[in-house]
Amino acid sequence: MSAFRDAVGLLSAGENQYGGVFSSAAPEIRSRLVVCFHQPPSWWRLHWRDVSLLNGLKAIVCLCQEQQDYFTALSSTPVIMLRHGVLHDFFTPEFDRLPGSPRLLFVGHWLRDLDVLEMAMNSIWQSRPDIELDCLIPIHARDHPVLTRLARNSRVHWHSGLVPEQVRELYRQATLLFLPFIDAAANNGIVEALACGLPIVSTRVGGIPDYVPDDCGRLCAPGDAKDHACAVIDLINNKELLDRKKRACRRHAEKTLNWKDSAQLFHDFLASLK
Repeated sequence: MSAFRDAVGLLSAGENQYGGVFSSAAPEIRSRLVVCFHQPPSWWRLHWRDVSLLNGLKAIVCLCQEQQDYFTALSSTPVIMLRHGVLHDFFTPEFDRLPGSPRLLFVGHWLRDLDVLEMAMNSIWQSRPDIELDCLIPIHARDHPVLTRLARNSRVHWHSGLVPEQVRELYRQATLLFLPFIDAAANNGIVEALACGLPIVSTRVGGIPDYVPDDCGRLCAPGDAKDHACAVIDLINNKELLDRKKRACRRHAEKTLNWKDSAQLFHDFLASLK
């Protein structure tokens, strides 16, 4: 950045990268930094001490409307929201696959509401004991009492260290993506499920409503396990509605989660800055 004074620097994972050398750099360098942040405002309120370091950057990139509102109110730096995209050619549906036993897919661990997951699953199994749950969670993130209790149930299946094709197969064989959140901005599991035509039951919190419209699933009240369980049962018991939502998911992904569109918007935004 010092040697090439016309260069713009992009920090793609700002929470990890914008600290130390970069945050204490000369104003001439900081003014050419574009920083992308991935965590919701709750994370920032807990962890970020000096918000003045957000001023003087060339731009801030965020991934949902809540983030954009937060950083716009907090900083004089220009802020843009870019939707998280997905590889449409790889994450594809198989609508003609013959249905098997109902399967819910839970992916990841960061900011997931495991308490709601456990309570909702216990309620779900009372009315639909045939439903199985696939958990795609790294082994290093399984040290939680909820997961230990779930592991006592033979209807819960555990996955980790998968190649991309195996991950895609989990989306394709699932009936619903069941993903309760404490908070979130954008989420890989959400956009990959949409591209695979997998309807979603999740939580109306943070950036999730920006990515999951009503015709692609059901968003539930934060912390309300009963609401989440009822959403799962209602959808699984209504095959016609579920089929419509599958196709709506794929259409939504193709229309709104295109990396080329986000790249063009990003390019035009940077070109508009002085």
